[in-house]
Amino acid sequence: MLAFLADVHLKKRIWVSLPIEGDAIVAFNTALDKIEELGVKTVILGGDTLDPFSAFSLHSFQEAVKDRDIEIYGILGQHDLSSPSWLSIDGVKAIELSEKPVEIDGR
Repeated sequence: MLAFLADVHLKKRIWVSLPIEGDAIVAFNTALDKIEELGVKTVILGGDTLDPFSAFSLHSFQEAVKDRDIEIYGILGQHDLSSPSWLSIDGVKAIELSEKPVEIDGR
């Protein structure tokens, strides 16, 4: 079983018209909690994960995934392509799917 998340846009404030900070990070962590609760071990991130790429977004991503028992596969979106690969940071078990097919669970 796998889960698919896309367009999480991890940044301090995604809704500029609302006085809410950290909403994207809370939503991402909540989704990962639910995924683990359901026993899912594989997550595919469908692009635009860090938007824009920043130390804050990178740290938020790393903190959200570092101690979880899940494999992460990433497809880079247009916002991700212009930044260093967040899929290769220390402590993150992640594989980029953007350039080659990858076998997941023997399929």
